[in-house]
Amino acid sequence: ALDTDGVSESYLGVRNDGRAVVARRLLPGVARDPLTMQGIEARVADLTTLRHAALAPVLGLVHDGADTWVLED
Repeated sequence: ALDTDGVSESYLGVRNDGRAVVARRLLPGVARDPLTMQGIEARVADLTTLRHAALAPVLGLVHDGADTWVLED
């Protein structure tokens, strides 16, 4: 992991089209908490609509069966 912040672990990922992304894997305890996930899903939905030079664009939330990831450009 590139970094861990108590909520997620950050990794460098590559999308299917070859673009690099920051992939933040939500820690299992966070991902299992329905109330916390509701808040994260709402925050990600809001952030996917924002574009600003000071913010890394949030691409979305991905569930791969075992883990939940937040992807950033």
